Amino acid sequence: MPTYGEEARRGFYLRGLGYYFTFSDHLDLTLTGGYYTLGSWEVQAISRYMKRYKYSGNMNFNYAKVRSGDKGDADFINQNTYQIQWTHTQDPKANPGSTFSASVNLASSGYSKYSATNLTDMLSTQTNSSIAYSKSWAGTPFSLAMNMAVSQNSQSEAISATLPNISFNVSKFFPLKRRVKQGADRWYEKISMSYSTKMSNAVSATEKDIFTKETFKNMRNGIQHSIPVQASFTLFNHLNITPNVNYTERWYFKKVERQWNPETNKVDVLDPEYGFYRLYNYNSGVSMSTTLYGMWQVKEKYKDFKLQAIRHTISPQMSFSYTPNFGNQKYGYFQTIQSDSTGKTMTYSPFSENAYGTPTSGQNMSLSFSLSQSLEVKVKSDRDTTGVKKIKIIDDLSISGSYNFLADSMKLSTLSIGLRSTLSKKF
Repeated sequence: MPTYGEEARRGFYLRGLGYYFTFSDHLDLTLTGGYYTLGSWEVQAISRYMKRYKYSGNMNFNYAKVRSGDKGDADFINQNTYQIQWTHTQDPKANPGSTFSASVNLASSGYSKYSATNLTDMLSTQTNSSIAYSKSWAGTPFSLAMNMAVSQNSQSEAISATLPNISFNVSKFFPLKRRVKQGADRWYEKISMSYSTKMSNAVSATEKDIFTKETFKNMRNGIQHSIPVQASFTLFNHLNITPNVNYTERWYFKKVERQWNPETNKVDVLDPEYGFYRLYNYNSGVSMSTTLYGMWQVKEKYKDFKLQAIRHTISPQMSFSYTPNFGNQKYGYFQTIQSDSTGKTMTYSPFSENAYGTPTSGQNMSLSFSLSQSLEVKVKSDRDTTGVKKIKIIDDLSISGSYNFLADSMKLSTLSIGLRSTLSKKF
């Protein structure tokens, strides 16, 4: 049954008149509509669906023709508005290894202002929508995730969308490990690697420009591959060595170049050039660490002393890293052009407008180091069942820094020193 009333903008109304349909035990539909005496009208469709132990969701579609005021007046309104809402939830036990969910709330910019009939929709200026799917294959290191997201602002009419965002991952594995193990692992069997790839396509525009040629030209997209490789060895039974190499490759499909225009005395941004562009970078490093223990115990003839033992632990760490200079002109990732009439120059990347940026320019070769130590004692205690209680005098006393071999000056960084200690149970 409908409801009736009056609105200042649209006049007297009769709305909510409709019919309820039951198609099956799993699906229903409610169709309603409304009419306003000043020429506006609206329709609404609400559907719910559910399959026990599988999935459930609902969909809501609203469409309205809004007419208010007289044609030619400053406050005259004549526009179509819409709202689409969809939620979907999958039962976790329905399909182990994969998930699918949706939370969609799309609306035209005028819906909350002119067509909304509840307080929540009237006050809402920001709406967000997302659809996500993930899949993992049992017994394998492979996993896949996909999602789409849209954000709208009804006041500024701005829309930000990521359509789609896809990632595929291969978790850490040991490519050289023997299938049938005999004896201890060999050094090359400790080499591990993983792989991940991401694909993204993002765009930002206003509601009226979202499907224009300019919007498609400004899309930020691309594909990025990452392959980290590392190993872990123990030398002389005490020194832990961890070498690593990281390789990243980006695939882009457009570049935007710039050039100095002597007629206008400014830098012009040229039209995008479409094609296939491959950008790569890598870095390598090695880290070393160990732990040293020093112990002093009271001699037997002094066993009546309250102090029974002192334990000193020292953990030195050192790491070396190297990154080549991918800002070198031979790679073509950066270009230098004139930037003003005095002859000054600027360096830019034609690929900076894509999804994952560019490799960093500048060569880096540095050594990082740290030394951490702790101090604890054993004292006699009548309250402890063992007769001895451990007390930490210094939880951690550390010093760390780095040395940049390629810096022009001040190669040694500021040294950082920290002390952490527990003075009592409360402090």
